[in-house]
Amino acid sequence: MNDSDFLTLLDKYLNEMLSKKEFAVFQEALKSSAERRSELIRYSQLDAGLMEEGNVLVADALNTVSAMVGRRNLPSIVPWLAVAAAVAISALSFFALTLRENTEPMAHGFAVLTRTVDPVWANEGFEVGSIVPKGSLQLESGSLQVEFFGGATLVMEGPGKLEILSASEAFCHSGKLRASVPPAARGFVIDTPNGKVVDLGTEFGLEVGDAGFPEVHVFEGEVEVHDSGGAVQTFYGGEAGKSDARFPADVESFLSTSDLNEEVIESVESKFAVWQRFSRQLSRNERLIAYFPMENPDLSRRRLFNEAPTGSEMDGAIVGANRVEGRWTGVGKGAVEFTPTGSRVRLAIPGEYESLTFACWVRIDSLDRQYNGLYLADSYQPGECHWQLQKDGRVLFSFLHSPKVNFKSLSPVVWDISKSGQWLHLAVTLDLEKQKVVHYANGEMIFDHPIGAKYRIDTTRFGSGELGNWGFPNTPDNEWFAIRNLNGRIDEFAIFADALDPAEILEMYTIGNPQ
Repeated sequence: MNDSDFLTLLDKYLNEMLSKKEFAVFQEALKSSAERRSELIRYSQLDAGLMEEGNVLVADALNTVSAMVGRRNLPSIVPWLAVAAAVAISALSFFALTLRENTEPMAHGFAVLTRTVDPVWANEGFEVGSIVPKGSLQLESGSLQVEFFGGATLVMEGPGKLEILSASEAFCHSGKLRASVPPAARGFVIDTPNGKVVDLGTEFGLEVGDAGFPEVHVFEGEVEVHDSGGAVQTFYGGEAGKSDARFPADVESFLSTSDLNEEVIESVESKFAVWQRFSRQLSRNERLIAYFPMENPDLSRRRLFNEAPTGSEMDGAIVGANRVEGRWTGVGKGAVEFTPTGSRVRLAIPGEYESLTFACWVRIDSLDRQYNGLYLADSYQPGECHWQLQKDGRVLFSFLHSPKVNFKSLSPVVWDISKSGQWLHLAVTLDLEKQKVVHYANGEMIFDHPIGAKYRIDTTRFGSGELGNWGFPNTPDNEWFAIRNLNGRIDEFAIFADALDPAEILEMYTIGNPQ
């Protein structure tokens, strides 16, 4: 088959126009050529982008034509519609060329939140690892560390309000903070209500009280303090000042990065101990079908231990996956990483159930595939479920009603590239008494989806299935399989034979959250 014939079949495939015979030819072409499989991926991405952008371009073109022709009758509009179509097609062709060259993901923000200790937010809070955009970080209590893309690091104690202005500037409205500014970040500026502090390569403390006047303590290097009237004072290492007063710097009164690190360790250890007690209690819950706390996956025997009352018959078989650090940093808590292609944990769960809850902590590094596995049944027979993440960051929960009838429930977007590497708690309930599916993210209900009469089922089942992936070659003459392994980690995975209520989901998230 030459390239032209392949592209013709590819075009028909994307437009769902392949006959059964053509599909067989197309499938063989993909099997025989890695380059053509790559072409399929590229054109699929292009097709998805065109679908979204094309609607906008065509609508804009037609709106332009409508404005041009005003109230003319239909025959007079037809030529203009042809022009609009040509304009739209030309624009789409240009977009298709540029899309292939500009597919890198984008994020926005000026800094990264790298640590917190018991933060009580006065406004909308952030998770550790979040990119912080322009706007306020406001604490009622607790402490945080934020690292600016320009290179400066600030440790802030609550109560306080810090406004991020750019990658090299912030506004301290109130509170205490400590700035570490290496030479590469020299020139970092902190504004205050009554002047600004300009760093000249240093480490210093800043306190802004109710009156809004900055009190500066220089621990190393030098800073300039510009007051609101235009006067400039320079302070050197060991010096401190407020208004016209000067006095020795007090290094002990400001929280340092090492102090914060010790607080983080103490906080994590304390919260981890609380979760361990909760986990042991949860493991005795008779509604549990399977429960994998993942405290210590046995990689020597390649086994994931089931701590639910159902016992070792529900243990998982680890295939290709690695033991890595879990969400509790520094305490030895494990997780399973599914990044290597083919990684999975095999499960075999017998029986039928009237309702279900899936819940897990997951760290997503990227969503490389169209579908990225959390839990999926092998053969996907009627009554069996799939729980996975789509490439667009939405959670897809589905079950097969009958051989040709598939129920799908898509959550709102829960992940984008800015959340790469962050831990996220996901849960979904299948309530067959109320005939609905409910999605949760970080303890909050995000989507309530009625099942509807067409898809009604009364029981669900598992059989053989797997965590973190789906599909493998199961016959000697077929070595092909879908790649759905999760590029990330799973830490603690639970399946209940019941639809948990929102309070129970929130409790699992709150006690299990290391931040």
